[in-house]
Amino acid sequence: MEAWGSGIPKMFREAKEYGLREPELIDMGSDFRINLYRKDAATDQNGVIDPKERDADDTDDTKVEPNDTNKE
Repeated sequence: MEAWGSGIPKMFREAKEYGLREPELIDMGSDFRINLYRKDAATDQNGVIDPKERDADDTDDTKVEPNDTNKE
């Protein structure tokens, strides 16, 4: 298990590293929402995403940080 509260700073750090817009934290009274943003995908004239057109600096979304543990 991660340390309590370490996930939100990690989301901000990762967004910055990927060149994404900063996550938006929204207090909705009794609820809480986090908006995460992604890069615009290259699409053809029909709006279909071409997987070959991914950014060269795009990284593997499944990367694991050295401090991460996925033990249950």
